[in-house]
This record gives sequence, C-alpha cells and structure tokens, in this order.
Amino acid sequence: VIHLEPTVSLGGDQGVKIQPGTGVKLVVTVENKGDQASSPAKLFIRYSFAKPLDTEENSVIFSTEKKEVPSIAPGQSVNITFDTVHH
Repeated sequence: VIHLEPTVSLGGDQGVKIQPGTGVKLVVTVENKGDQASSPAKLFIRYSFAKPLDTEENSVIFSTEKKEVPSIAPGQSVNITFDTVHH
C-alpha cells in the first residue's frame, strides 16, 4: 500500500486534505502474507506512461531512490519511507 506523508503540518484536524503543491514523501507498507520469512530486498517506486508509450524516451515521470527492505516475518509488515519529496 502506498501512502502520502506531508512534509509540513496540516494541523490536527482529521478532515484536512493535502492540497496541490504540498510537499509529500511516499511511504510504502510491505506485508508478508506468506508462511515463511521474506528475503531482504530493494524497493523503489516508478511512475511512467502506460503501454505503448512506456518504452519511449523520457517515459518515466518520476522515480524514487531505492530503499532496503528487511526480512519480514510471516504476518508482519514494515513501512518504508522514501526521502525524495514530491509536489
């Protein structure tokens, strides 16, 4: 699951929404739904144009840095926060 985390406080009100232009960091929740511990891995998010434009030059709209994902025990989850701020 991909979540957005604002880089500035939006106030304590739960009804406040992220406005266009607000800097956000991407947070991914990775869950192990298997019955064995997962192997460590690397994760990144990349948005690009859909097929057939995905192979065109400059088709990638943006990409995050690669982050390490630790081994995850069965039934457990971890949040991976990317450092790159997006607007």
